[in-house]
Amino acid sequence: MVKRFCSKLSVLILALGLCTACTTQNTAQLTSVGSSKSEVGGRMVASLGIMVSGLRLSSVGYMLDFRYRVIDPEKATALMDSKIKPYLLVEATGAKLQIPNTPKLGLLRQRPRNNAMLKKDHEYFIIFSNLGRRLQSGDKVSVVVGETKIENLSVE
Repeated sequence: MVKRFCSKLSVLILALGLCTACTTQNTAQLTSVGSSKSEVGGRMVASLGIMVSGLRLSSVGYMLDFRYRVIDPEKATALMDSKIKPYLLVEATGAKLQIPNTPKLGLLRQRPRNNAMLKKDHEYFIIFSNLGRRLQSGDKVSVVVGETKIENLSVE
């Protein structure tokens, strides 16, 4: 009974968070590639071929929504590799926040269907768990993807 309630609650929180993430527009998303009005928005990560659009709290603070725009599809394929597990590293404590894996949706990480190539100038997302709402707006984190570490990102 408790497991069933928790499962329904997690699906509800996830759905609410995805709705919030889809309807919320942030100034970091609206900045052009050449300018960066936010600490996070507009940061180029050449080794991954992406531009970070933002890192925002979502789902009433229980999730973190990491958005990025693909600049070089060939380099960005590392983000889509199922063997590489990206995680969020909290700089103050060293805690690692993983990507949630739900029974119905799987990993909350956007990937192209049927091993298609990534689209240039298309925005993708990764949702990280923030259980216990450890992170708050303004906290500094790093996103780690394989050997690449995107440091000093500020949660919006």
